[in-house]
Amino acid sequence: MSLSMKVLVAEADRLVARAERQVERYRRVNDTSEFARRAELDLKRLHLYRAVLASTNSAHALMPEYALARGLVSDPGREAHQR
Repeated sequence: MSLSMKVLVAEADRLVARAERQVERYRRVNDTSEFARRAELDLKRLHLYRAVLASTNSAHALMPEYALARGLVSDPGREAHQR
């Protein structure tokens, strides 16, 4: 799988859209729990990642969660537990 900037930005857009839907659900019911605050922070983080991806041509902008989920890197936590 090629990790072009276009693919990465599209993936970031997908993640942002999902996070926005989650935050909207919390807002609709006036939820102020820790989960709602965490969702707001995650959305802000994803917006930042998306902006970095769109404005730079650097592989350093790759989200660690994306790389781990796609199997592009190994999970150091899992390797430590296997020893």
